[in-house]
Amino acid sequence: MANAPSEVHFRVNLISDQVNTLLRQRAFQQLSVVASVLMVAAGTILALLMTMHLATAIRMRSGTQSKIREIGDLQKICEDLDHQKKRATQRANAIAPLLPIARQRVAWAPKLAAVAAALPPGAGVVSIRASQSDIFVVRASANAKQQNEGGLPQMAIAILCAASEAPSDNLGAFVENLKKDEAFMNKFDSVQLTAMEQDSWASKPVEILHVHAQGTPK
Repeated sequence: MANAPSEVHFRVNLISDQVNTLLRQRAFQQLSVVASVLMVAAGTILALLMTMHLATAIRMRSGTQSKIREIGDLQKICEDLDHQKKRATQRANAIAPLLPIARQRVAWAPKLAAVAAALPPGAGVVSIRASQSDIFVVRASANAKQQNEGGLPQMAIAILCAASEAPSDNLGAFVENLKKDEAFMNKFDSVQLTAMEQDSWASKPVEILHVHAQGTPK
């Protein structure tokens, strides 16, 4: 009988320990549930982020492929332009010797039109001689004053007027009109009356006016 109280007390202590163990297990289970929920939420967030990154990577890859195709097209265009440039350069080199002629040549048609417009009333053209042999001459000297004037652009004009209808002042006006015409004076530096002749045409007295226009060495 003396040992009975101690046995009862030992059993009560075991029940208390078991209750504490159950409480700890319950708390651990609750924490596990919370941790599981947090891990599921974190996993969901990570899955969403991975999906977003994957979609971005796919778009970037698609854009990169599109850029690669554009670069390929641009390279083809550049190659085509290079070929065109090469052909244009070859053609330009072929006509390069003609460029000085194209720049220096005299446009004679506007000058002929200017002569016709400047004729005095009742006058007509007897002859016109024009030359520009300097365009084919290679000048050895850089001094323009030493060039041969025979190779310069020049024009000799002879017009015929009835003596009674063409006084000397009208003949001089013809030269002045030519000097004022920009198309005629292009690449010409001087226009002067060189001679006047008395002649007859169809038994009538006439005057022949000789005008000479000339450029200077360039």
